[in-house]
Amino acid sequence: MISLLLVEDDPKEALAIKNMLKNGLQNQFTLEHSPSLSNALDLIQRNPFQAIILDSHLPDGKSFESIPQFVQYCPGAPILILSGVEEEDQAIQAVKSGAQDYLIKGQTSSSTLCRAIRYAMERHQATQRITQLAHYDHLTGLANRGLFYERLNCAVARCRRNDTAIALMFLDLDHFKDINDTLGHECGDSLLKTVAARIKKCIREIDTGVRLGGDEFAVLLEQITSLEDVASVAERMLHLLAQPVRVKQHQLHVTGS
Repeated sequence: MISLLLVEDDPKEALAIKNMLKNGLQNQFTLEHSPSLSNALDLIQRNPFQAIILDSHLPDGKSFESIPQFVQYCPGAPILILSGVEEEDQAIQAVKSGAQDYLIKGQTSSSTLCRAIRYAMERHQATQRITQLAHYDHLTGLANRGLFYERLNCAVARCRRNDTAIALMFLDLDHFKDINDTLGHECGDSLLKTVAARIKKCIREIDTGVRLGGDEFAVLLEQITSLEDVASVAERMLHLLAQPVRVKQHQLHVTGS
């Protein structure tokens, strides 16, 4: 079953696309419809869609400018742009922004649309595997330093554009070198993986947990509304880190600063 999100403000166009999907995918899909970008961005933070069909022109903004946000909040879903006009510059811009395909409404049939969705999902999965190797820490699964800087730059740009706030937290494990030296790197690696898993439990999908290197971690929090929100995440993280970690026959007590 393929979980799809359709972002289209015209009810007639939305119905036509839904009928095309019914003809091409039969009952092998579920469809959520959003009439606006803002509503769609809210939906993707709460639902794990497998593909997103995005109209190129929506009443609350340009789709191309929002593609990076869709990619960040729903990284597992390829994005297909549907446009009423054939413009090469728009198609190039869409793909550069992160879309997998660009389709023209008047030239798209049921079979064309459904085939494009399947191909986009296959390409996206292959790209995701490459991205995982390039942008994520192989031991912990957290973002690496390169992806962290990329996400940070995008977050700062959104803050300036939307007048919102972000927060950064940095964490170093205390005496981690002693653990490596006395118990070995295998125990150290197990500890790092546990710490990363606990960090993930404390943050939302829109936030970014990072392993900067060694025993250094960072967290990028987005859409912050108050300092209390940041303090709450920090307290929760320190509380989880304080819980003993069982590694083989050893029980380790971890602190961070």
